[in-house]
Amino acid sequence: MMVIPASLKSDIETGRSMLFLGAGASRGARNNNGEEPPLASDMAKLLADRFLGGKFIDKGLQSVAELAIHTNNINHVQRFIAEILTDFKPANFHLLIPKFKWRAIFTVNYDRIVESAYNELGTHSLQTPFVVLSNQDKIDDLFRSRRNVPLIKLHGCITRTSDPNVSMMITPDQFAKYKEGREQLYSTLQEWGNEYPVIFAGFGMQDTDLRIILAELDKLGDVRPMYYIVSNSYSAEETSLWAAKRINILNGTFEDFLNAIDNQTSEPRRKLLAEI
Repeated sequence: MMVIPASLKSDIETGRSMLFLGAGASRGARNNNGEEPPLASDMAKLLADRFLGGKFIDKGLQSVAELAIHTNNINHVQRFIAEILTDFKPANFHLLIPKFKWRAIFTVNYDRIVESAYNELGTHSLQTPFVVLSNQDKIDDLFRSRRNVPLIKLHGCITRTSDPNVSMMITPDQFAKYKEGREQLYSTLQEWGNEYPVIFAGFGMQDTDLRIILAELDKLGDVRPMYYIVSNSYSAEETSLWAAKRINILNGTFEDFLNAIDNQTSEPRRKLLAEI
């Protein structure tokens, strides 16, 4: 069973911690056919089959997406991705997310699994997600209600497939200009990352998204709080490497983590503190 450090338990109970979700955090969700969300390699194959006659699958998702957009257009490709990801429903463990108060939830996922978890839990949710996708979404507006939790989607969302200012980040050129139109989101991440612990879930050690985000947060130096990575695939050497960067490994899956914090913190206390 995953053991949650005492300091992190306190931060979670008092609503001071932030979630940062990668693609792996969506695993466990299912669509109407009982399928899980596609991995990057699966999405590359789907795009290649739809737009490239099944060619270039071995090029990787970013390159396949770039070729698909070149031979068609970005709106068609994004709408196709949205169609694939629209029907996924959260797993039971995803429904634990709304039972906690979070300082913020950041994600690089396009799907709406987190939003669906809050919708499904309804009035039992301690917060209401306020989605932020670009500089055009005013983060200050979300503080008009104390129940709002910032849900900051750094790579776009399937709900916006025709807005050139918030394209879903998927091609090499888009990743090279990842801050464009999203400067406010990254400055918010840096500002809050200087004050609150961040829990990363759904990332691999070599995940480019994780490395980009940590490079942003590394600018804060040693003054920042302790960060955490939820993973069951890190070796002792990798764990030691991350510890040197003031990042602790919580050994297990995202499901293990949510079950652990649910079991190891007091739900009545969480509800009470959420009202304060």
